[in-house]
Amino acid sequence: MHRNELPRINEIRDLLRNPDSPDTYFQDFDNSIAANCVKRKHFIDIERDLRGLDNVAWNWLKSEVASMFQQRHPIRGWQAAFDKLNQAKAYNHLVRLGCADVKFVPESARSGQKTPDLAGFLGSTKVLCEVKTVNISDKEAVARNEMAGRGTQDRLPDVFFSKLRSTLETAKEQMVCYYPNDDAKRMAYIIVNFDDRLHQYVATYSEQLKSFVAAVPVPEIEIIFDVKPPFYSATA
Repeated sequence: MHRNELPRINEIRDLLRNPDSPDTYFQDFDNSIAANCVKRKHFIDIERDLRGLDNVAWNWLKSEVASMFQQRHPIRGWQAAFDKLNQAKAYNHLVRLGCADVKFVPESARSGQKTPDLAGFLGSTKVLCEVKTVNISDKEAVARNEMAGRGTQDRLPDVFFSKLRSTLETAKEQMVCYYPNDDAKRMAYIIVNFDDRLHQYVATYSEQLKSFVAAVPVPEIEIIFDVKPPFYSATA
């Protein structure tokens, strides 16, 4: 059933060299999906994002991400693999904008040459897009890994915005390095995973993000935030 429901997720799974390794994410995947409605909801949403990719884009992304599901971080698990899959969200965003010839940009073989994640055209304008995921703090990652209790702040701390500004500056640098001409449209697509696991304070956080963008933290790039709705994981 889950192979029919999640065909592209299962294509990634089929590429794994050693699916039974303890470092591999998809162990006992079918049973865990059946038993955990929240996990199933998350993967249905990921599958929806992946289905938006054309065959060329999909074949590239799955070849890039498959090995990452066999590399388990001791604290953050397979976060890097899911960050990679998040690039599908930005691909779909560009398509919805009406961009043509949207494609993933491979990393350059030249030492020091930086690249964006995606490129396309909006009319005659070249569009570049760098995808970044701002993940939970190290403190929160440890707490989740150890299943420890902790409080949740109803406002984002200053350190969050310092991290976000640095992330945006890096995104701009990658795009400018790849294509320095001023005639390009540069976009930073930012997926934010808050320490607030239930996402109960999303409305407040979103207002803070709007104020941050209004202050023009990094000129000459358009910022798109992708944030899960309030109580996302509790509405499975």
